[in-house]
Order: sequence, then structure tokens, then C-alpha cells
Amino acid sequence: MREGGSTVGVLGAGSFGTALAVHVSGLGLPTRLWARRQTTAEELARSRRNERYLDGVDLPMDLEITADLESLSQCNPVIVAVPSHGFRDIVRQFFARIPAGESRILVSATKGIEI
Repeated sequence: MREGGSTVGVLGAGSFGTALAVHVSGLGLPTRLWARRQTTAEELARSRRNERYLDGVDLPMDLEITADLESLSQCNPVIVAVPSHGFRDIVRQFFARIPAGESRILVSATKGIEI
């Protein structure tokens, strides 16, 4: 079992993050997708589609969608698929929620370079 839990976390519900979450979930791994905005998370969970970023792709019913960054602190590994300009801030916020003495595996799927 992976340290910190057996759920794979995906930070970022844009096109790449959503596609990665769909893929990982399709492998049969418990997966939790984080969207920055609560309204976005609610819409994705309700419609089971990401019309804005990944039109035409159904989100698996067992893919958990949340806007609660705290809930991803239990995931390991965590795929970071946020825009490069937000990477540092989101990762800092994420690690602030990890209990002292615990570690997480991060996989960067971020595109671009921070200015």
C-alpha cells in the first residue's frame, strides 16, 4: 500500500489534469481530482463531464472530485497538473496540509516554465 493512503491524487482539473485523472481511474486505482473552484468541482461531479477543458469525455463514476485541498493530503502519489505560474503556490498549500513527519510522492505534469 502506498504511504498516506491508496488513493492517487490529481491537483488540477484542466485538460491535462482531467485526462490524467480519467486515465488513472481507468486503471482501477482510486483517484481523487482537485479543482481550484468549488463550483467547478460541483459541476464536474454533477455532470460527470469537463465540457470546458475535455469535451466529449465522460468522467468515471468512481473518480472522486473535490475542491477541498485537505482531502488530497491523504493521497499518495499526487500528480500536479496545474499551470506553471501556480505550481509553487499550490504545492506549498498542499504540503502545509501534510502531517509532520509524513512524506508524499509528487509527479509533476505541469507544462511550461515559471517566470
